Amino acid sequence: MILIAIAVLLGTISLIGNVRHRDEVEPRTAIMIGWAHLVPSLILLVFVVQALATGRSADAQPWMVVVFALDAIVGVLYLVLTPRPKDRAAARVERARALWRNAMATLVAADEKKVRAELAGAIDVLLERDLIDRETADRAREAPLGLLGVTLAPALMAKASSPGGHDAESRPLAPLIEEAEEWTPLDWWKLEIRSFIVAPAVVRDLSIIAPQEAVQAEYTKITGASCLRSLSYLYAIVGPLVGAAMMIRWAWTSGDNFDLPLVTAGILTALALIVGVYGQLQGHRHPRAVTAGSLRTLALLHIIPAAVSLLIAATAGRSQLAGPDVLWIVVIAADALLHVVLLVRGPVRPGGPQNEVGNIRQGLTETPQHVLDEIQDRRRSAIELLRSRDLIDAGAAARANAAPLGELGLTMASELARHLPDAPAGAPPQA
Repeated sequence: MILIAIAVLLGTISLIGNVRHRDEVEPRTAIMIGWAHLVPSLILLVFVVQALATGRSADAQPWMVVVFALDAIVGVLYLVLTPRPKDRAAARVERARALWRNAMATLVAADEKKVRAELAGAIDVLLERDLIDRETADRAREAPLGLLGVTLAPALMAKASSPGGHDAESRPLAPLIEEAEEWTPLDWWKLEIRSFIVAPAVVRDLSIIAPQEAVQAEYTKITGASCLRSLSYLYAIVGPLVGAAMMIRWAWTSGDNFDLPLVTAGILTALALIVGVYGQLQGHRHPRAVTAGSLRTLALLHIIPAAVSLLIAATAGRSQLAGPDVLWIVVIAADALLHVVLLVRGPVRPGGPQNEVGNIRQGLTETPQHVLDEIQDRRRSAIELLRSRDLIDAGAAARANAAPLGELGLTMASELARHLPDAPAGAPPQA
């Protein structure tokens, strides 16, 4: 409890700092901190309230409710107050500039003079040893203090300023072409995935329909966020199944070995429900079409375990139900209801993408225009290089240049697509 109280205090102090200096806040970090406060405290809060209501635990105290509730509120405030810029790349650049301005404001005049003198001396040494030319030396001397690297090597800022932390220059397209003795249909898919490495949302959509060999060769970056997202979605499937299995085991043994595990099943389902609701909120912000089969499977993996748990609770476990247990029945029923609604709605959101090509086009609309322009320029240069090395003929080059952005593989090698959508490549984008 002391640790939770300290977490509340530190979280509140950090939150106040974030509100005061919004331009310096890293959104992803702040959101992860918010969930780290909200989820554990919410679970513990439910446990304490359950224990107090039933009187099953003498260790639960009313003041614990206050502590856990405060920590959960801190988490909610993090999620609500964290800025979510549409252009993440521009926001990162602006955040870096704000940090630079604030850092320079703390530099006293004497220290600034000393740093400038040391830099000037270092530039003179580089010039004397012919490691840089005079033009570079002049640019270095004119660079604002603290921005020498940005002034002379802006390309190396790509990793910090590009969405998802990817560095376009770390996966240039030229080596893929120069290493090829002949250009195969699979190479078109590799070229497309590599060109979009600075737009992770589009790469994820491409990876659904691209050949597995191309995805494995080019989409190799694994981030902590992607791992956490995958684990949370995996838990959302496993959690209700484990809860239902515990209920079945209790009923199978006629309740001789342990109490009705409705609370445990409810908590497992509640966490899955949180993941499900979060996924739907993300789906509202970034709509994507899914296959009917995957939606049906996901829905049944929630509806069937919920039906089993509710049936056992209402029959064999009815005599053990206490007043607060109604909460867990409501939670389990809510999870089932959510997936019944999704099943009835179908795999396509109203007004959203209709298929895999629509998903790619949706990803393009969510990518900043300057990033798309960069991708287009890199792709055009790559096609010119392919033509100059006689790896493709003029007709193939013309078709590749005419292919819509994000549909190069579908245009040049649609036979390799794992899921060929109904909408033809190059069809007008959805409104």
